[in-house]
Amino acid sequence: MADSPEEPLAADQLAITGLLARYCVLLDIVDVEGWVGLFTPNATYDVDGRVYRGHDDLRRLFKGTQRGLHMAGPPIIEADGPDRVRTTRNALFVNRHSGALRHTFYRDGLVRTADGWRIADCVCRFVTGDGIVAWPDRGLESPVHGIDSPDWMDA
Repeated sequence: MADSPEEPLAADQLAITGLLARYCVLLDIVDVEGWVGLFTPNATYDVDGRVYRGHDDLRRLFKGTQRGLHMAGPPIIEADGPDRVRTTRNALFVNRHSGALRHTFYRDGLVRTADGWRIADCVCRFVTGDGIVAWPDRGLESPVHGIDSPDWMDA
């Protein structure tokens, strides 16, 4: 799969980047089944202080998600085995109703399946003036550190 342990082949990088682009677009056009289909059947999604497991939980998460525009930067893609990668990506969310902005940080585990690359696990955190937090609206939480985040983010 990879030219080196850290760098997946160009075709894999393109497919993974496309998968993560669809993640944002399908959220924004409110395509719940298309979005859920990007995940493995037993995927986990850690966001807002909760962990969602499997497609049924992901549907519930999707239906309760605020609507708006998800703009993601290109992911950092690192091989994690022959058919697994880890991605790290930043995104900016613009709330459709209020215009409020949220800077998010994602750490994803992707696996190659018979249907192509799929998200097996996702951790979404929010970047605030206080650091990386699980849920920025509560305002009382201390930053979340040590979630496989780069050392420079803990400073």
